[in-house]
Amino acid sequence: MLATLTAAKYLTLSFAIFYTFAVLFGAPFFSDIIATTVLAATLTLVTALPAVLIFDSEEKFLEVLLLAFSADYTKTTKESIYILTSIFAIFGAWAAAAVHPLDWDRWWQVRRIIFDIYCRNYKTATSVYADSVQKSSVLH
Repeated sequence: MLATLTAAKYLTLSFAIFYTFAVLFGAPFFSDIIATTVLAATLTLVTALPAVLIFDSEEKFLEVLLLAFSADYTKTTKESIYILTSIFAIFGAWAAAAVHPLDWDRWWQVRRIIFDIYCRNYKTATSVYADSVQKSSVLH
């Protein structure tokens, strides 16, 4: 786990980035600040918090973050799971919001049902994948 101050820095930065992107993509800035804050906090918890808990040093975290899409970089299983979870969480949030404008006042936008379904299903899929990789590495 990263140091507490470093972890707080990355979580705060991640929250600010997600909040800014939500506003840039059409979420209300002042009128419904709670819904936009919940979206940014959920994305932070799904993407940034696992990185803070998984990686032991700031250098390793930045290395994985910068080289995630490089073809030459060989990733470990936990790095692959983290990267895929983050990508699909962000894609799930985008897909859930792309279907309709971010008005936050429709019944299907109140709980962000589609985003929750994407996150839960992907977390389940990565857990099953991690278990199968771990079992296959034990067998070999």
